[in-house]
Amino acid sequence: MRLPDHISLLELSAHSVSDEEAAGYLTPEERTRRMSFRHEGRRRSFALGRMAARTLLAERLGCPALKVPLSVREDGSLEVVDSPLRVSISHSGALAAATVAPCAVGVDLEAMKRRPESLFRFILGPSETSLRDAVELPAWQQIVLFWSLKESVLKGQRTGLRMSPKALRLEVDLEDCAAVIHGDRQWTSRFEMDQERVLVVSWSPDQAYQECFAPNAH
Repeated sequence: MRLPDHISLLELSAHSVSDEEAAGYLTPEERTRRMSFRHEGRRRSFALGRMAARTLLAERLGCPALKVPLSVREDGSLEVVDSPLRVSISHSGALAAATVAPCAVGVDLEAMKRRPESLFRFILGPSETSLRDAVELPAWQQIVLFWSLKESVLKGQRTGLRMSPKALRLEVDLEDCAAVIHGDRQWTSRFEMDQERVLVVSWSPDQAYQECFAPNAH
């Protein structure tokens, strides 16, 4: 996926990473949380997500993966303690992905499977009625893509479904695998699609990024 240099992305698969290896990236608290999940697949994807996030953050922070200071916020999102870096994790089946950036960022993975067309009413707002004609995909694939694009922003905003997806407005360039998403501010998205999944990363430079990290900021 083509991303700016300041954004890191890592996607992992349970087919190529053993449970034991992924669990080695968990703190004692995370191991306890992992075992609270009833389904083995959820336990596996949780460990893969933490492995992806800690691998990226260890590279950025210059520390061992288990020393990465991750904390869970009250809203359920992850926070890098005492760091301006932002991190987002997503899971889908045997896959997990994480992204890290010095600005607001969100990642979403969605399985490429059929969804009912009634979901359009939940995902798209009144101003997006022309989007279905503009994006030349089967309806069920449109649903997966549109939902994943909006979900990545909802995660980047740390609001989740406390905010309606219809509050966001999409502009999608299918040929370039890119989108612009309008909400409380503008977000830029890149995505990949194949027969198995859709992977989306969305980001929005905020004031702190502009002041501290943007090129030529100083």
